[in-house]
Amino acid sequence: MIKFLSKHRIKFLLIVALVVIGIVLTFSSVSASSLLDQVGQQEGVPKTEVPKLIANIINIVLSLLGIVLVVLIIYAGILWMTAGGDKDQVTKAKDHIINAVIGLVIVVAAYALSNFIISSLNTAVTNSGAGSSSYGWIE
Repeated sequence: MIKFLSKHRIKFLLIVALVVIGIVLTFSSVSASSLLDQVGQQEGVPKTEVPKLIANIINIVLSLLGIVLVVLIIYAGILWMTAGGDKDQVTKAKDHIINAVIGLVIVVAAYALSNFIISSLNTAVTNSGAGSSSYGWIE
């Protein structure tokens, strides 16, 4: 049994499992949103506005990127822990962690910037003043 589950297979299965869990969690919120749209249509509530739709797409894409980068950090941590004193593998793991953290910072900055831009455009278009509604994190 142990020979069947080599280190590489365990790492691969762990990464695949984490990515699948992340995708399922992301799309479960999307399916809940579509269910709410159906209920809204039955009750006569207008459909989703275009800026909100764009904001949701941006948020989903950035969330998926964040999940991938967190999985990469976990993989690099496992790589570091299983290095067994091999300096090349430790260096490789450190490089993966540094690059993934830089990517994660970029994704978080893009998330904040897109939230700011979309809410600012919404405020400018609706002319309803600051803080009326946001299509980003809090609704």
